[in-house]
Amino acid sequence: IISPFRGRVGLSDVQPGQYLPVGSLITTLHSVEDHLLVEFTLAQFVVNQVDTGDSVTVVFADKKYPAKIAAIDAQADRQTRNMRVRARVDNPPDSLRPGDSVSVKVEYGPAMNLTSVPAEAVRHSPQGTFVFLAETSKAGELRATARPVVLATAVGSKIGIASGLAADDQVIVEGSFKLQDGTLISAAQPEPEGAPASDQ
Repeated sequence: IISPFRGRVGLSDVQPGQYLPVGSLITTLHSVEDHLLVEFTLAQFVVNQVDTGDSVTVVFADKKYPAKIAAIDAQADRQTRNMRVRARVDNPPDSLRPGDSVSVKVEYGPAMNLTSVPAEAVRHSPQGTFVFLAETSKAGELRATARPVVLATAVGSKIGIASGLAADDQVIVEGSFKLQDGTLISAAQPEPEGAPASDQ
């Protein structure tokens, strides 16, 4: 049996001498090319900010591979309103095979310089989203001050702040869920190296 293109043959359960009706599935054959096509979906508002030829990053087994958007579907899914996008990865590694699950990182929109804070520093209430700052009062006391913020985006364990914070603000992270606006606080002193652990 000869294939008209180079490919990788899958498993087969066909035995010598077995009778095969016309159209029987013998095995699978995946083309071996110098590129792979990766299909994924994007929200409509993201699709409106990207185009064919734009660069994306395919992540597989903790390794990153550059790719370019090759095609965008002409219609959105009626239920999710997401749109299918196809990207091309040139010279893929042998370990990346058809059917593998990958992550695709897509950069879109104008670049922004954001102040980021750990996710656990961000608090939510019916009045809005805020963080606690460590600020010195007029009396010279260190107190927690609630500062309203506008969130931009999350990257890993960090959350970008669109407005409400300056780069030199001192944000309280650990134990912020116990604080209230105006709570008297004290700066934690680092333990000296080699000090014995205490259970108190």
